[in-house]
Amino acid sequence: MYKSYNQSTQKNIANFPPDRIKSREKAIAKLENTETYKILVDSNVVSPEYLPLLTAINDGIRSSYINENSEEMFAIDEGLVQRVSKSENGNDKLDFVINTVLLSLPNKGGIPHEIISVFESYRKEYNYYGLPSTFHDMNGKLISKVEYPYNLSSIFGVIDPENRNAVEAIYEANEKNISIWFNPRDKGSYINSYTATIPDYTEFLSEHHKRSEYLPDDYSDDFWKNYDAEVKRKIVQMIYLKDCDGLQKQFDIAEQNMNSQLARTGTGNSELMGFIDENMRKIGCYE
Repeated sequence: MYKSYNQSTQKNIANFPPDRIKSREKAIAKLENTETYKILVDSNVVSPEYLPLLTAINDGIRSSYINENSEEMFAIDEGLVQRVSKSENGNDKLDFVINTVLLSLPNKGGIPHEIISVFESYRKEYNYYGLPSTFHDMNGKLISKVEYPYNLSSIFGVIDPENRNAVEAIYEANEKNISIWFNPRDKGSYINSYTATIPDYTEFLSEHHKRSEYLPDDYSDDFWKNYDAEVKRKIVQMIYLKDCDGLQKQFDIAEQNMNSQLARTGTGNSELMGFIDENMRKIGCYE
């Protein structure tokens, strides 16, 4: 499984200079020395106890970025870090998290296939994301309990980007407030930007999954050529965030500027207004 991602990782590593190979091997050694690695990889344990750990990895991967000095970095939400570190054997789990995210960076080559197998085992058991829940056997006896929301969607969006279900799960997890979209970075750029920001996610859908129901209607229509890209990004972000007031203001602005737009381009703003109106209706602004 995930053959394309694994092949890409192997190709990257094959082209590494000796110092980067050594750096990757050092991170792998640290990862393999954790008790968490032995539990998840060697013993193939699948338990709700490790969902916060995987959620922290997910957050680190989607937040990975290249800074203004062209350095590859990542950050993990402090709340997720605390949840992992305060759990049983928390420091060991946190070492597992940090070294897994570190290995996911391009300059480290990519996530080892052994860790991808762990991700897949948890996806099969718990899907791409979920909310707190309890699991019982047929006699009503409690089997396990998921205490916190969890999210693996960005992990699978990166290792399986041609799988529409995986990519759409990123939207769904944000829609359910299991995670939140990031704002575009002021300096530098996100490495996996389509897992991080609404505009880049939408662009990715339009290029790779044109039939997705989460792509705004008429997103790729020709009329957008008459507008600055930032106008499109702003309106699409409002649609995803269900900002009905903001969309109404954009509709009013388009209506007010109808004559000037007609003089400038030879066409008015009727198609843009129709786009805004249609999507406002779709997200329930008129209910």
